[in-house]
Amino acid sequence: MLLVIILSVLLVAGCSLNNGARVYDNEKMIVENFNTYNLVKSKQSMSDNHLTGSAEKMEGMGTVWEFTASEDTNVNLTYQITVSAGKAKLVLISPDDSLTTLAEFTADVDMEHESTDTFKAMKGKNRIKLVGGKGTKIEYEITADKGNIKAFGD
Repeated sequence: MLLVIILSVLLVAGCSLNNGARVYDNEKMIVENFNTYNLVKSKQSMSDNHLTGSAEKMEGMGTVWEFTASEDTNVNLTYQITVSAGKAKLVLISPDDSLTTLAEFTADVDMEHESTDTFKAMKGKNRIKLVGGKGTKIEYEITADKGNIKAFGD
C-alpha cells in the first residue's frame, strides 16, 4: 500500500513539473534565460544560419536565435511555419526582457505561414524563442541575416 501511495505521489509530481504546456501564455516565464519543452518525434538540421525542424508534438519554449548587438540594429528574419495541431508563436525578447510577439500560428488554418520580417534588435542581448502550446504539431524553417540561429532547445 505504501508503495502505491509513493508511486502515485511521484506520478502527480512529475505531471505538475511539466512546464512545457503551461508556458505559452506566461510572459514572465518566456523571458527567462532558460528553455523548457517537451518534444516528441522531433527532427532538426542546421546549415548556414538556417534552421529546419519538425515535431509530432512540441510543448514549451526554446531559443532559436540570439544576437548581442553593439548598437540598435535592424534584423531580417525569414520563417516558414506550419502548425497542423495546437498553436505556436515566435517571440522577440529584448535586452530589458520586454517581449514582442513577432508571429502567432494556429491549426485553424492548416497552411504554411511564410514571411520575412524586419525588426529592431536593441543594444545588448536579444533572443527569439519558438513557443508551442499543448499538443502542437509543427514544421518550421527560420533564417536571420544577423545573429546566430540555434537548434530548438540548444
